[in-house]
Amino acid sequence: MTITQKKFNSFLEKLSKEFDLDIENVKKFSTEMMTSEVSTITSAAKKLAEELKVDITKITPSGSKISVDDIREAAGQKRKAKKTDLFTPKARDLAKENDLKESDFKESERTGNPRKSGEKTITIQDVNRKLGIVSKSAIVSPTALKLAEDNNVDLTKVVGTGNGGRIKISDIKSYIENIDDGESSSESEDEE
Repeated sequence: MTITQKKFNSFLEKLSKEFDLDIENVKKFSTEMMTSEVSTITSAAKKLAEELKVDITKITPSGSKISVDDIREAAGQKRKAKKTDLFTPKARDLAKENDLKESDFKESERTGNPRKSGEKTITIQDVNRKLGIVSKSAIVSPTALKLAEDNNVDLTKVVGTGNGGRIKISDIKSYIENIDDGESSSESEDEE
């Protein structure tokens, strides 16, 4: 059996008159009882519902609890988009210790797997590289390391394209070619 809000309010009024109770207290109590039986509500959502004067008895929760987003939707507001954190957990901790922010990392300096937004994540290797710390065994393949040492390549300046930003032979070769192209173009400019 479905009860309408009008019938329910009428019942509450009769109840308050019969037992000589304040109608507002009866309504408040009944609202609390209904929401505790039907579902639970987060404390932030309850506070927002009171501020926006939203009747939580009419809300169907999107999850196991009535959330702030459910209250906003009932009030006719848009849900807030959640910002995606681009740091991996270990990278976030190290970045915080060294006062680095996402904005400190250019797109080309991010080597982690892309998020749903398409932006690449910032790995611990990316943070280490930004700080000038190179853990050779962790981010450089042994053959790439040998090639880098033979050509005096500063590994902190090389962006790895392998898993988790690992530096591969092709990355070292590409870096060396770019340096050679830069030197040859600056030498030709000097000759002119």
